[in-house]
Amino acid sequence: MKQYNNYIWFPSLSSETAFSGCLKASDLINRQSPKNRNIKVLNGNPNHFREISRYWKNNYISKTISSGFYVTTSALLYCEEIHLYGFWPFYTDLHNRPVNYHYYENVKLKKYGHSFGKEFKELLRLHSEGVLHLHADKCY
Repeated sequence: MKQYNNYIWFPSLSSETAFSGCLKASDLINRQSPKNRNIKVLNGNPNHFREISRYWKNNYISKTISSGFYVTTSALLYCEEIHLYGFWPFYTDLHNRPVNYHYYENVKLKKYGHSFGKEFKELLRLHSEGVLHLHADKCY
């Protein structure tokens, strides 16, 4: 966190679900050890999410974008170098092991309201153009 001046950005106002999750994360940060209490939470503008969603709806991805794709799009606006792990739209990984919907919970991938395949195809395009680095195997 030091390299980011102890700021962490949450897209907390983008939806009710995001708001609930960001409140929980913010509460966990505040309950940590004293050295973590100096972390400052920045809350995103709801118009930001709306406009990024509108951009992608007009450019290839018709369903609601996933939170990961939203944060990746935001990172493209602010970061010089981006490495992505865990973006995988298939039911099994490269070693034929089942893939969870989220890395932090044991829920299997089902049909959701997101276009994971289209998002992944866009990430692959950005990777091949050198805009970001997409990692599809182990996190090192």
